[in-house]
Amino acid sequence: MRLIRLIPALLLMCSFLVVLSCGRGKEITPNQSPQDSANYKIKEITIEGLPSPYLRFLYHAEGLIHEIKQESNLYQYQLQYENHKLISMINKANLDFDSLKYQYEGDRVVKIYRSTVSSGKIEEINLLYDVSGRLVELDWLNMATGKVFKKLVIQYGMDNNMHQYEEYYHHADTLLKTATHIFSGFDKNVNVTANLIIRDIHYLHLPGIRLQRNNPSEELVLGVNRDMQIKFSYEYQGQLPVSKLSKMKITRGDGLGLELNNYTRITYY
Repeated sequence: MRLIRLIPALLLMCSFLVVLSCGRGKEITPNQSPQDSANYKIKEITIEGLPSPYLRFLYHAEGLIHEIKQESNLYQYQLQYENHKLISMINKANLDFDSLKYQYEGDRVVKIYRSTVSSGKIEEINLLYDVSGRLVELDWLNMATGKVFKKLVIQYGMDNNMHQYEEYYHHADTLLKTATHIFSGFDKNVNVTANLIIRDIHYLHLPGIRLQRNNPSEELVLGVNRDMQIKFSYEYQGQLPVSKLSKMKITRGDGLGLELNNYTRITYY
């Protein structure tokens, strides 16, 4: 029973993340969000087994996101901009007003500070890029201890899709690799949910970041004590996905042979 209760969270961690920023129809650069260039706007994302809707987006008249509601309104972030550049997000659903402050080098987000009213700055999130401008590493630093407690290392294929990422977590005074995720079988349609892997307490909104241009058909998760195979199938309206079926099978470790299905659904304005 304990393993079965963990499955929705496992499917989420083995899935994708959404980057949703709106633009004006310019050409897509290698690590840019499809929402930075497209004329569509995502309304809601629901993930079976998780609070619903998992993500809901509200927009200004000019197309910029002004509010992100997460996990059935458990988090309600108000977005603030300067010159159309996201500078902060404030959680209005919590009396301690968890907030995120964004720092840039040019147009790239390079640092995010998480703060609360009671504790001040509690986390520093650092983003590193390769020479092509693709996000290749995220580090989460605990401000109280001065230590990195989580890290993601990302690799891309020639198609500019993320083909692999590794997860590291702080354990016994070191960073321990807990899983490697390998993606394959990309189609030609638009991936609008590529960034759900970027989580801390919850989904972390990263404007201008696009981890996968297209949708993979398979993901292998190689963990410390358990491996999984996840096969994906999609339904589309034009090139935009409206549903995703994830078929997961545990191929090594606890729960060997267990198979479960999970649906993700996406609606648009």
